Amino acid sequence: MNWNYTYGYVPTEGDQSVDAYATGSRDDVRRAYRRGVLAGDEWALFEGTRTARQAQRATARR
Repeated sequence: MNWNYTYGYVPTEGDQSVDAYATGSRDDVRRAYRRGVLAGDEWALFEGTRTARQAQRATARR
């Protein structure tokens, strides 16, 4: 629950968004769950980090 995940983002060049998505470690965990590598209870623990992601998005929008 206290792991500092990295989050994916859309890179920019100057003030323009690039047509790409740079993945983070959180994306890797989501991919593992979708492939059946993680159990449901492991995913539930991971989803507990959702608040941190929402805070990161809010900061990025400012």
